[in-house]
Amino acid sequence: GQRIQKKSKSGRVFPDEDSSAASSGRLFVRNLLFSVEETDLANLFGKYGTVLEVHVSVDKDTKQGKGYACVQFQSPAEAVAARDALDESIFQGRLMHILLAKPKPVVERIVPANHKEKTKTRNKEMSMQEKVWNSLFMRQDTVAAAAAQKLGVSKNELLTSDLEGSSAAVRLAMSETSLIQETKKFLEDEGISIEALDPSRKVQRQRSDTIILVKNIPFETDVSELEEMFQKYGTVLRVVVPPTKTIAIIEFSVPSDARSAFRHLAFHSYKHIPLLLEWAPVGIFSKAAKPKKSAEETQQANEDSMAVEEDLSPADSRTLFVKNMAFTTDSAALKNLFANKRYNVRSVKVPQKKILESAKDTKSKKAAVEQAGTGMGYAFVEFATAEDSERALRECQNIELDGRTLTLQRSQRSTGPTTESDSKKNVNKRFADQTAKSAKLMIRNIAFETTKKEIRELFSSVAELKSIRLPKKFDGTHRGFAFVECSSKKEAEKAMELLANTHLYGRHLVIEYAKEEENVEEMRHKIASQLFGTQIANKRRKVTSQTENENE
Repeated sequence: GQRIQKKSKSGRVFPDEDSSAASSGRLFVRNLLFSVEETDLANLFGKYGTVLEVHVSVDKDTKQGKGYACVQFQSPAEAVAARDALDESIFQGRLMHILLAKPKPVVERIVPANHKEKTKTRNKEMSMQEKVWNSLFMRQDTVAAAAAQKLGVSKNELLTSDLEGSSAAVRLAMSETSLIQETKKFLEDEGISIEALDPSRKVQRQRSDTIILVKNIPFETDVSELEEMFQKYGTVLRVVVPPTKTIAIIEFSVPSDARSAFRHLAFHSYKHIPLLLEWAPVGIFSKAAKPKKSAEETQQANEDSMAVEEDLSPADSRTLFVKNMAFTTDSAALKNLFANKRYNVRSVKVPQKKILESAKDTKSKKAAVEQAGTGMGYAFVEFATAEDSERALRECQNIELDGRTLTLQRSQRSTGPTTESDSKKNVNKRFADQTAKSAKLMIRNIAFETTKKEIRELFSSVAELKSIRLPKKFDGTHRGFAFVECSSKKEAEKAMELLANTHLYGRHLVIEYAKEEENVEEMRHKIASQLFGTQIANKRRKVTSQTENENE
């Protein structure tokens, strides 16, 4: 190909480069630290364009880097710009050398011979995408097997439709709900964030490059077999499998090993069942993986932890709310008050008044300036321990400071720094929660073979109900959604939490809070607005009310 000669900003003349390398969008970076990570390079080169892939070559035995890596950009122009800007620059104490690299070797794809192989290949390609619909997906056969073992019956007996007069679909849905709660409890005990796995939270999370979620596993899964299967592709730091055998979480030591395992084992058949793999969200583990310790080391660690006394109680339990303060009292005076009585005070926050931008006239602005910087009559005091907080609440109640009698209460917040926008967000969130939650729930995505009796049986197992409405079409079949009214908002919240991941007849139930209509007239007006428009609906509403008044 045509040879190209370039010169960097530092004056270095690059050797003749093949035109294929100049158009590949790929860089070869060398003279790196052995401890460099892919995220470090992604952050560095990401300033010059869209980085599609970073690969750090590592030693198979030591799992340390070899000192070089490859960075793939979305376009060749971005790669050239990054090379010109970063070549011979210092990164992590080393002088980097960057060259344009040839395109990544393309492996010839073998065209699948039949429809089954084509589907498997397409599913493998789709599994590499980050967009997934349910991280807590559970295989229905695994749910049935786990529930049958827990109840001491066979799967055939569990799924018999005439057992105790209840529906087999409802029994399976109730079993899934119970297993989900058990799985969540186990994962929380293992230090795994359930919030990160919650599919109901519409938050696009960044995905890990070393942790893999393994779903659709059978109930007969053997943890040692599963670990051995993944260890063929690199060092596995830990494998977490709950007793319900509904999901597995596997962490690798380096990203390259995790990618290799993902590429080879996605939709791999295990006990005649294809494995569904998904990259876990970042921050799924609250603690880093620890190497296994001997019995002596474990005993010594337990003795050391018992010897150290540290208060790990939440900040809210250590914080007191102090009110009826003088506006001139500052945080130092309040802290000295408690410190003189031998209380260990960690922090004191006295909210200050600010200059009101809305003050228009000169007198209002002058008064606002004079009051700016003074206290607002209350404060938050955080103690080092919960015991100090409780003792201060008992002993310092109605104590005097700067001529005012102070009132102490337990705080519902900590003394950490908060911004005005954070406060507004919290207020808006609390207001939205209070207005959105109701005792009535709307359930969507209901299978058409589901009956009203089955919905009642499922929801009555987790909450106390008042009524159920299943809207129907003209032909007598229902419309695929229902309204369930619980006895209270608390019961509705409990039902929504417990059944959030439940399937009925193989369909995931989508549960939302329904708006409570004030009366029949409000419902009529709402429907008329949707059908005829707001103006006509208001006119019809006015005519209706006049007619009712005349009748009275």
